[in-house]
Amino acid sequence: MRIRSFLLLSLTLAFVLALGSVVVAQDEMITLNFWRPDRSPESDPPAIWDDTGELITAWTEAHPNIQVNINPIPFNELDTTELTALRAGSSDVDVLLVNHVTIGAAVGTGGLEPLDDCIASQDSLVPSDWIPGLYAAGQREGIQYTLPFDTDTRVMYYNKALLEAAGIDKVPETWDELYAAFDAIEALDTDAAPFYYPGLNKWFVLYHTVGPWLVEKNTSFLNPDGDTSTTLDPATVEAWNHAIKLASYAPEASLTYNGEELEPLFAQGKMGFLFT
Repeated sequence: MRIRSFLLLSLTLAFVLALGSVVVAQDEMITLNFWRPDRSPESDPPAIWDDTGELITAWTEAHPNIQVNINPIPFNELDTTELTALRAGSSDVDVLLVNHVTIGAAVGTGGLEPLDDCIASQDSLVPSDWIPGLYAAGQREGIQYTLPFDTDTRVMYYNKALLEAAGIDKVPETWDELYAAFDAIEALDTDAAPFYYPGLNKWFVLYHTVGPWLVEKNTSFLNPDGDTSTTLDPATVEAWNHAIKLASYAPEASLTYNGEELEPLFAQGKMGFLFT
């Protein structure tokens, strides 16, 4: 037997367990195909997937009539692969771990199973157990489509030696202070750059330049209706100008980088600041 409805999880295994306990009849075999990102040890702690595998193994041992097939998908192909499957109504996948920025597009395919009834029926699924913002990210028009699995924190690293050499005795706390530090580092007789801008990394725009600026201005890329863009709004224009200004401090070659080059350069003392 195959379960054809899709359950889009914003990186959570808990709902896989709840799904089985709700719909499985004990006298028939169930196969669940579980798609997750295939991440390297350099970008994801192996313990995340080790623990996930152990949970699935323990659960299937307790439910011998259910088989879970794990299908890792290269992270840079994840969004396209999952959205294509959802639009096509593919029977190749039942449970997905997805990047949270894809939730809106996935809901728009009409291929997702609302989770509200499932959450209400499971004592182990308590919305208040999650960070509110992460839980709310899985909602569209008041309907819960995803549950959180993990998150991370964006951090600005700085080269202490370069700041001292540039006469900066205080870590920048505002954009103006950051630009002043950039100017001071540029004035040094060194081959270090204030900043590198990985132009081929689309997430850099979202997480490190335009996105944070919009959050500070209490706005977004889209209007509240979710259907129209804020592209021409003053705050959005400011955000893009901010990104352009940041890029102007970066070596031109870095505009062809995808981001993997930055940490080694920072470790070599070639960068004043690194956003991760």
